[in-house]
Amino acid sequence: MIDSLVQPFVEFAFMRRALVGSLAISLTAPPIGVFLVLRRMSLMGDAMGHAILPGAAIGYLLAGLSLFAMSLGGFAAGLAVALAAGLVAVLVVLELLAVGDRIDARRAEAEQQLEVVTRLRREFDDVSVRLRSVEERIQNGQSGNLRTTLESLAQRASVKVESMEPQASPTHDRYRETKVEVGLREVTLAQAVSYLHEIERTPQPLSVKALRIRTRQEKPEFLDVTFTVSSFEPL
Repeated sequence: MIDSLVQPFVEFAFMRRALVGSLAISLTAPPIGVFLVLRRMSLMGDAMGHAILPGAAIGYLLAGLSLFAMSLGGFAAGLAVALAAGLVAVLVVLELLAVGDRIDARRAEAEQQLEVVTRLRREFDDVSVRLRSVEERIQNGQSGNLRTTLESLAQRASVKVESMEPQASPTHDRYRETKVEVGLREVTLAQAVSYLHEIERTPQPLSVKALRIRTRQEKPEFLDVTFTVSSFEPL
């Protein structure tokens, strides 16, 4: 029994070489295999094994049964496959990084657009609230002659109105607008502010626009003030 197992290795040289190769592989393959499995690179080891075999076959075809030629062919084939796999991995990683950068850029752009939309929505809500407040003031406010109201407020603020000229008013569907341009001459800043404050807090819905202030050269302490006042009445 033992002779049957030992006899082939004694008679044939290729069996002895196969035994030495098997022992060498049995000693060197397990550590590398465990390392590749732990690193989750077992498929890479499988690919390298399949790549080395054609290289060794090419070495055999070129130089015959030469250990150096077959080793060199296997090493060259394995190195080529490793470099090609590394190049593919680098290209894939670079593409993934580029995709990640594009996703980040789109996300940042979307966040900016969301902030703009949120800000516009907030501004729209504020404008809507103020518009409803103005419409309620127009509906519920007192009505009266605009010129008479401005003259009464000027007397209350101790201001003399120099001029009061009617202005063209745009047409609206829900209310009628009356507009006049008020001119004050040689008034102090306190008088102008007091008059504007009286206009602002009057129950009648009034709106002040196009305020222009000029200092008089001969009397710097006095001002010439011109502004437009509009009154609104519901239709």
